[in-house]
Amino acid sequence: MAGEDRKIILGGSTSLNGSAAGDQVSYFWTPSTGLDDPTKLNPIASPLESTTYTLNVVSGLGCITAVDQAFVLVYNELSIPASFSPNGDGTNDVWNITAIDTYLKPKVSIMNRYGELIYESSDYYLHPWNGKHKNVDVPVGVYYYLIVLAPDIKPRSGSLTLLR
Repeated sequence: MAGEDRKIILGGSTSLNGSAAGDQVSYFWTPSTGLDDPTKLNPIASPLESTTYTLNVVSGLGCITAVDQAFVLVYNELSIPASFSPNGDGTNDVWNITAIDTYLKPKVSIMNRYGELIYESSDYYLHPWNGKHKNVDVPVGVYYYLIVLAPDIKPRSGSLTLLR
């Protein structure tokens, strides 16, 4: 009735896909926080934090005839650095992606300019890239990344500059 659980990136929105049968029924969702109209069967949800929404179906006589819930999981937006400098000075020595730890099993891949895979992490990114490939420093330059966060979230890709 309340539809499937949803996932969004903070600042995004999704439609709650409620369904109900019967004549002269009305609906209300609780909490109403983050909903464009809590009295619609399919409101747009834009919560600022993960929220469980409850759909209440009310008969024409004013009795609640059905109740169901849908969960909206809100992921934090990533902050992906454009560069880092693994030179051992203690500042920006690894390519640290802020908020990636809020995702269940992110996969980070880094390729050189020839498309050769030089780093891959599928361990929740517990060990950010340190500018090495097979324990050898890679040259200063531009590298390319692909970040897969979850099956239903668009992957992130782009370039990063390694400085020393």
